[in-house]
Amino acid sequence: MASPWQQAVWRAARRVPRGRVTTYGDIAALLGHPGRARQVGGALGALPGADVVARASVPWYRVVNARGFLSIRGAFVGKDTQRALLVAEGIDVDDAYVVVGFASLRWRFAGPDGVLPG
Repeated sequence: MASPWQQAVWRAARRVPRGRVTTYGDIAALLGHPGRARQVGGALGALPGADVVARASVPWYRVVNARGFLSIRGAFVGKDTQRALLVAEGIDVDDAYVVVGFASLRWRFAGPDGVLPG
């Protein structure tokens, strides 16, 4: 069973629109825990199901590091899988696994008052 933290991270990742990316740190800030980007990565890595289809209910692949790099190190999926899923959504990823145009594609969460966290 998933922890409350994992469930919160997964809910946040589901909010990232198709064709956009966010960062581990953005999700951590949204959840009120800035500085816990690594824990966000851990929660995304703990998604149940080894195959991409089972994991598709949470668009984990839309979450990248603060510089736009794909930094996944999963046992079942890797950077090439993440790149393919992003490209399928129209997001270009270069040969160094960096989202092209990261700044313009980065999606930040707005709180209930419309203010961005962090």
